[in-house]
Amino acid sequence: MAATQDAGVIHSAHSTTAGSAAFSNLRIVTSPFKAYGSIPAAVGQSQGVTSLTNAGIDTWATSALHDDDYSAAYQSGATGTSSTVTVHVDSQDNTNAWGKAGLMLRNDITGTGSSTGYLVLAATPSKGVTMSWDSNSDGCLDSGTTKTGTGTVAPVWLRLVRNGDSVTGSYSANGTTWTTVGTATLTGANSTEDAGVFFSAHAGAPGTAKFSQFSVS
Repeated sequence: MAATQDAGVIHSAHSTTAGSAAFSNLRIVTSPFKAYGSIPAAVGQSQGVTSLTNAGIDTWATSALHDDDYSAAYQSGATGTSSTVTVHVDSQDNTNAWGKAGLMLRNDITGTGSSTGYLVLAATPSKGVTMSWDSNSDGCLDSGTTKTGTGTVAPVWLRLVRNGDSVTGSYSANGTTWTTVGTATLTGANSTEDAGVFFSAHAGAPGTAKFSQFSVS
């Protein structure tokens, strides 16, 4: 057995008549990462690249709608009250102008629609780099700020710096020179939170985002 192997799903009709099989929620990640999808999704890691695929509606709340659709690859309890989380968004399908691919902090990334301490920093295909957070501890993202312009689409570096309950989000074209998107206050945050990468296609059809060089320090 090789140190690394291919992994996936198969179908064999075992017949002269053609057949088909449908699959969802394929998850292939390596420790210390865990995989999660609040909707049907595929989460995989290969040769240092994390791939997330889904057709999620959005991660945003209004008075009428509370959307929290995403897939994620994450590390449980990875961030303390003095932590820096960084990732390179390698690529992002243009599923929608507001499709989101980036970093997520949350008490429990599997706690869709309820877990507090919730904040994301994401690249979009054409709306810039956006930071969104839960301002009232209801478990949904309802406040945000966005930076547009050169260097705000994938490939792009994203970084979150947590200091107590304050989090600053930034982006970079080269991983060295950073531009601040904004600073927000986490509400209902634990002293340690889950941290990872997430993707929401913001569309009726699935798309994929790919990430590399995820780190927590």
